[in-house]
Amino acid sequence: VFAILEEFTPKVQPLSIDEAFLDVSGARALLGRPLEIAQKIRARVRDELGLAASIGVASSMFVAKVAGSRAKPDGLLVIPASETMEFLAPLPIQALWGVGPVTAKRLRNFGYSTIRDIQNADMEVLGPVLGERQAAHIRDLARGIDPRQIESHNPEKSIGRSQTFGDDLVDIADMHREILRMSTDVAARARKHDFLAHTVTVTVRYGDWATVTRSHTLSEPTNATKIVASEASAAACAWPR
Repeated sequence: VFAILEEFTPKVQPLSIDEAFLDVSGARALLGRPLEIAQKIRARVRDELGLAASIGVASSMFVAKVAGSRAKPDGLLVIPASETMEFLAPLPIQALWGVGPVTAKRLRNFGYSTIRDIQNADMEVLGPVLGERQAAHIRDLARGIDPRQIESHNPEKSIGRSQTFGDDLVDIADMHREILRMSTDVAARARKHDFLAHTVTVTVRYGDWATVTRSHTLSEPTNATKIVASEASAAACAWPR
């Protein structure tokens, strides 16, 4: 599963043996909106591994985690940034990270039972209940504010080049010319970093936003422009439309 996730983005932070956070902000230009990326991940996991995958999509790690939990056992839930507070509001205070049984009991004793109560809390009242620092943290989470970033310890595993054209390419010669241009750039960057590629992947997005991806694993790793371009062109020639 993690190998599949890392094909979509190198920014993968494992949370447990079967759960992870992904930052897909850098993949949107090539792979589409976060919803589309999540759909592709679920399809890959199901098709290749026969497993169900539940995914939460949100603008922060905390909200994505909550959305993912609500999407189980086999679903996808997207929470737009503008709807974050509304989504969190009816949930119990235990849904907030850092609110365990003891803290939850203390909060309930002071009249806080839902995340909405924390969202609307006066810090002059909430602060003495939890301490100023924890109270500020809890209220930020209740409002969907989570400044943490994905902490990935995985090295970059791919080098890519994408291009959006002002006019659709319809001539085969033009397509192959662009493939050669992008392959030249990718191979040069690979040689600069002394990287060798095992797989060449080509993704095409049509004017109606339909997206098709083809990959080929090489018999021997390479960073030669000629081989990368040849494999990419061969993949393009096998396109279904």
